Amino acid sequence: STTSIDNIGMCIPINVAKPLIEEVLKSYNPDDVNPQPDTKADNEENLSTGTNPLLGKPRLGVNIASLSNTNGILPQGPLVRTVEPGSPAEEGGILPGDIIVEVDGELTATGDEVIARVQGHSEGDSLTLKVYRDEAVASQIGNATIDLSKAGDGEYLEITVILRVVDDRSM
Repeated sequence: STTSIDNIGMCIPINVAKPLIEEVLKSYNPDDVNPQPDTKADNEENLSTGTNPLLGKPRLGVNIASLSNTNGILPQGPLVRTVEPGSPAEEGGILPGDIIVEVDGELTATGDEVIARVQGHSEGDSLTLKVYRDEAVASQIGNATIDLSKAGDGEYLEITVILRVVDDRSM
């Protein structure tokens, strides 16, 4: 028996999007748009003042994917595909192949639930993650499917992660 690993994606049919795009383009006024910084110095200033809404948010530093068709052999929860070096997740001990089943005592069936719980916290907050760790799953993490006949002999661990801002978004 195998299980597949699905990344989550959303799409909008082009026939639905096209009229909306045309409407936005017709009403576009470049004078209404704030210019973006073009120099490195401006970007550094935005980092220090926190004016860029994409920066300055605490996060775990993991890439997660959904598991499907596990037939109850593996617990429900998002699978950690990768862990960023130097991230709060790495410092807390989260490893690729871990399945995040709870954040602060609340079940997390999807990656969106993990993200929502992290976004509700500030830098310096600690989160307690309950993860399921199975060496057979971790050894297959680069595969598109996981052979479940080798899985199911893992353990549950509680990991404390101290959130901080990680602005390097190379992953």
